[in-house]
Amino acid sequence: MSGSQGAGAAGMGAPDRRSGLAPFLLTSVGGLLLAGGGSADWVREEIVRSVGGVPLTEVVTTAGTAVAPEALGIGVAALLLGLVLLIVRGAGRRWVGLIVLVTGAAATASVAVRTVEAAGRSGALAEGPAVAGVGALAILAGGLGAVRAVSARPGLSSRYSIDEQNHVDEANEWHTASVEPNDD
Repeated sequence: MSGSQGAGAAGMGAPDRRSGLAPFLLTSVGGLLLAGGGSADWVREEIVRSVGGVPLTEVVTTAGTAVAPEALGIGVAALLLGLVLLIVRGAGRRWVGLIVLVTGAAATASVAVRTVEAAGRSGALAEGPAVAGVGALAILAGGLGAVRAVSARPGLSSRYSIDEQNHVDEANEWHTASVEPNDD
């Protein structure tokens, strides 16, 4: 047996495990990014003040918790949902995947609305909205992946079906089992 044949035979179950791990990773990393982006600076403005007749430049920032307070909570919830995706199997995983999908859609809409609001403030947008947006999209992709991965897996009946042409006749079953190969 060559190396490529052995790797293919040994790794037959690997795609199912990897497809189950991707939604967990996307949801968890997305939750961390959303929570981090929600607590980072969203608006940065340089203000010039005069102190004793000397102009001083000061940078004033607005934190994401002031602009998008829900982002931190949604991010932590997504992180926990990612852990639940890792634990739950079967129909429960589909339900959790749907909850993650809805959470990702809500997070994406929330970040989009809050980014537009933050852009209307004086100053320039900082890195917070971009990080939170990537996190929200990752949560959405994780939910979609969880729902699709569950529905793409074959059921037990299709995994363990026996073809009629390969089926051994019960009358010949003992005979087939007792036949030894010829040692010429």
